[in-house]
Amino acid sequence: MVGVGVVAIAGAALSWWRERPAAAVLVLASFLIAVHIAAYAGRQHGLAWLGLGFPFLLAGGLLLGSERRSDKNLEPQ
Repeated sequence: MVGVGVVAIAGAALSWWRERPAAAVLVLASFLIAVHIAAYAGRQHGLAWLGLGFPFLLAGGLLLGSERRSDKNLEPQ
């Protein structure tokens, strides 16, 4: 689980420089948390993932959306 935390922190730190790779790393962290929960959690897998993995998926999705909008704003009108 420490490795998943390192991946999540790397994604958050990477977001200062590169939005798309950072979003991919955050989505990867969400997936790794889901795998960890599926392997080791006893019950309530969905609820555990909602509390631990969904925030990373949401952050990655929002980061992708903001990157797409900022690219659109840079185009000449």
